[in-house]
Amino acid sequence: MSVFRQHFNKLVIKGIIQTSPFGSFKIIEEEDSERTTLTIEEVRTLANYVPKRGNSQIREAFIFSCFTGLRFSDIKKLHYDEIVNEQLIFRPAKTTKKIVTVPLADEAKTIIAKVVKHPTNKKVFWDLPTSQVVNVYLKFWALEAGLKKNLHFHAARHTFATIGLTFGIDIYTMKELLGHSKIEMTQIYAKIVDEKKRNEMLKFPKL
Repeated sequence: MSVFRQHFNKLVIKGIIQTSPFGSFKIIEEEDSERTTLTIEEVRTLANYVPKRGNSQIREAFIFSCFTGLRFSDIKKLHYDEIVNEQLIFRPAKTTKKIVTVPLADEAKTIIAKVVKHPTNKKVFWDLPTSQVVNVYLKFWALEAGLKKNLHFHAARHTFATIGLTFGIDIYTMKELLGHSKIEMTQIYAKIVDEKKRNEMLKFPKL
């Protein structure tokens, strides 16, 4: 199935077809799917490289997610009226109950300020294609920038969590920022951070 999806995505990019037949299927973003994460240095590398393919909003939306933790579905529907007093206040697409509040980091504010506004569409990222097409462009972007990572949009959310925990954000605060219903979901990211710390300690030289 994934081979066929990739084939149709390439046809969309080349302009041979308008839409992929896989676009009608809902791709569920599982929290326990492959957790590709980026370091802050890798995020900088991507932010400083302008990809040769895709529109600017793909790049801006991905970096924005690295600093807010928003899923693609929430980025796609984000409206300017959900930005209040330099923070995001929104109801995630995956739930109809919980309202999530995310204070905007400086990098996220910078992106909001430079995104080209649509004259009538009130969405922030109004020019984003489907998640399937975005993920194809992200893989091209990583390749062009020299990153050996299987980049997909949900990697930005994983990156937000691991970088935040690495730089000292409390795990319970991170739970609220990600909109998790259970702390166990957030603890998975803490385990990833701990594993990275252990791997880094192995680099110490022996006497």
